[in-house]
Amino acid sequence: MDMILSELDRWGCDVTGAMNRCFGDTDFYLRWVKEFAVDPGFERLDRELEQKKYKDAFRTAHGLKGDAGTLGLTPLLLAICEIVEDLRHEPSPRLGKDYEAVKKEYETFVNILRNNRE
Repeated sequence: MDMILSELDRWGCDVTGAMNRCFGDTDFYLRWVKEFAVDPGFERLDRELEQKKYKDAFRTAHGLKGDAGTLGLTPLLLAICEIVEDLRHEPSPRLGKDYEAVKKEYETFVNILRNNRE
């Protein structure tokens, strides 16, 4: 358990803040983190962007942003924030590049969990 927290911290996450929001309950926090790693919103966002359903993608990205922020997953949060802003009014020309950053950070996040199974 501590290995996952250490790896998330090294990745740049606000583990301390997230743990405070979870009242110091490490098991609860890690369950929530693991559930977020398989959140269907990531697949939905991919599909919505591919289908150019930008209003739906905005809502999906905004929801993911909230969860990433609450969990203190700062690198992923910052990448998702860019997508939210890219989609806020009209798709930004940076959307494709910014979405690649989201996918990269999400992959890093999932790999941290995968490499630290207990």
